[in-house]
Amino acid sequence: MIMDALNLFSDSQDVHTATVISSNVLDLGESRNIGVGENLYLSITVDEALTNTGTVTPTILVDDDVAFGSATTIITLPALSSASTIGKKYFYRIPSDGELLTDSRYMAVYYTKGGTVDAGHVTTALVHRIDCATMFPNNYTIS
Repeated sequence: MIMDALNLFSDSQDVHTATVISSNVLDLGESRNIGVGENLYLSITVDEALTNTGTVTPTILVDDDVAFGSATTIITLPALSSASTIGKKYFYRIPSDGELLTDSRYMAVYYTKGGTVDAGHVTTALVHRIDCATMFPNNYTIS
């Protein structure tokens, strides 16, 4: 998986203090033909574990206005909880319907806090391929 700085929504962004929009907004440009014929994924990596009993729910939004005054929700993802430990990665396939590909210029992720969350940082990016390799112990013994 390659993470491109131009497709990065959040870089270890604090998501526990309030409901927030991603620190970066993607400008899809005039053509807006991202992902035609290809699968795109939202990659979320937990940089600091969420603590307490609350949750953070990521939502992908698009809008023609960079201020997201009349945003359209593309997809609401499953909530991240305290079970989301440091280093845990989540991948979600982004629907490739016409609205995402043609109607809106800007894309962002909105993190909705639910309940009490005392800590939590995430890195979120739009990626083309995902990490799907399973790592196994090498069974080496060092003595």
